Order: sequence, then C-alpha cells, then structure tokens
Amino acid sequence: MYFVLRKSKTFNLSIKCQLYLFDAMVDPILLYGCEIWGFENCKQIESVHLNFPRKLLPIRKSTHLYMLYGELGRVPLSNSIKCRMVCFGAKVLSGKEQKLSRILYQMLYIEVCTNNSCKKWIKCLESIFNETGFSFYWLTWLSQQAIPPNALKSIMSLTLSDIATHTWNAEITHSSKGITYRIFKTELVLEKYKLVIPFSLAVKFLLFGTSCHHLPIELGRWHNIPVKERTCKLCDMSDVGDEFHFIFVCPYFKPQRKLYVPISYAKNPNILKFKELFNCKKINVIKKLCTFCNVIMKTVKSSM
Repeated sequence: MYFVLRKSKTFNLSIKCQLYLFDAMVDPILLYGCEIWGFENCKQIESVHLNFPRKLLPIRKSTHLYMLYGELGRVPLSNSIKCRMVCFGAKVLSGKEQKLSRILYQMLYIEVCTNNSCKKWIKCLESIFNETGFSFYWLTWLSQQAIPPNALKSIMSLTLSDIATHTWNAEITHSSKGITYRIFKTELVLEKYKLVIPFSLAVKFLLFGTSCHHLPIELGRWHNIPVKERTCKLCDMSDVGDEFHFIFVCPYFKPQRKLYVPISYAKNPNILKFKELFNCKKINVIKKLCTFCNVIMKTVKSSM
C-alpha cells in the first residue's frame, strides 16, 4: 500500500488511478482466502482499507468514516468478503461430489444437521442471506439444491451495494456533521471534478465540505459551544459562522463572492441554491468555488 502511495506521489497519479492500483495490488492480498475465513472479525482488514484514503486525502484523523467512503465512492471490504463467501459456497455445492471441497462441505453440513452444531462458516452464510433479504435462498441451500454461482454473484453484489448506500445515508442523517455534509454530497460516488481539476485545487473543496477547517461552526464543536453562539467574527451580523454564511452572506467576502460565485446563485441565496451550487457539474464553476473556499478558510484561520 505504501509502495502505491509513494509511486503515485512520484508520478502524480490521479485519485482514480491510485484507487485502481489499490484494488489491483492490495485488495487481493488483504482478501486472499476470505471465502474461508470471512466469518472472523474483519476489523483489521478494514482498518488497512481505511488507512489508504486517510493517506491519500489530507483530512483529519477524526474525520467520520462516512466522509472517507463518500469522498472516494468506496464501500467497506466486508461487502466483497460476503459476496465471495456466498459465491464460493454456491460453487462448492454445485461442484462434483468427488471433489475434496464438496466432501468437506458435506461433512460440515451433516454435522450441523445431526448434532445441531453451530459452525461459524455456515452461520455466517445464513446471516448474509438474511441480511440481504434472500432467506429463501438459504432454505434452498439447506435442501442441498445448487444455486447458479454467476447469477447469485450478480444479485448479491447489487444488493450489498444498495445496503452500503442505505447505511451511508443513515449515518449522514444521524450525524451532527452530516447536516451540512449531505448538502455537499448526495451520492456515494467519486465526483467527476476530482478527476478533472488539479488535485491541489480539489483538496480545498474537499476540506471545506468535510468540515476540515477552522470556521466558527467547527471550532465551536471542538469546545462544546452551543450552535447559536458559534457566530462569525468577521462581520457584525451575529449569524452562525457556517459554510452557508461565508459563501453567500458574510459582507467581509463580498468582493470575492462577485469573482467566484455566479450571480444566479448569489442573488437571493437559500439552502436549495447552496446545494445546487455545490453539486454543480460545470467544471469552471467548481474551479472558482474551490478557490473561494480556499480564500475563506485561509482568511478565517488567520483571523483567529
């Protein structure tokens, strides 16, 4: 993993390329044989997976996991483990009876049925089917009826991806930081602007969106200051110094706002325009917005 990071920095590789290299070079090592050991605690495996985006993106260690996943369009490796476990089991069940894997599976199955034994691997498969809403597949499994591995892989992969997206949205909803973050981020995908504009510029947008800044709304969170008291110190409006205030309202940044924010957004600003601006697909608009975010963060930090 560190080899990938080092070479990526040397050759100035894009984020997309670095993620591809991680999936091609690191994932296979982390997940080797996970079809067998996937029922065990996978936190150590996931910690390596999460360590990569933390090294890739210049964000704080305290940044929430849903922000890491969201900014790079990633899902937990447990999804791949679950999918591979189920597909491996289906291949074993549909394989020839004289194969060693089928014989061992049959011994395990008989022990579970006759002794009512709770085998971790079998139990894990059952929980995966129940979690994904395919309990009827588990009943088919118990009756020793083979399920086509390719069809199962496609269905399971799509379902686990949907569950990951739903979980990601739920975490954003129940997080205090998520109130603002869900305005910046609406989909669990790697945004196009990160691939088109220079990384050094995209980082400013990323830091602003993930609350890795020193705006009053974030500083107040560190010191447990009530939200209403986290006011802007650069103007006399007594507004909460959040991202919306500095982008659209604060008089201190009026000259920069004219330069970097299109008039269609700046005129009569509201939360809908705020969301529309930060999810704009026009690269020129995003570039200017990145620059404006950088100006705001630098100014606020220097005024502390």
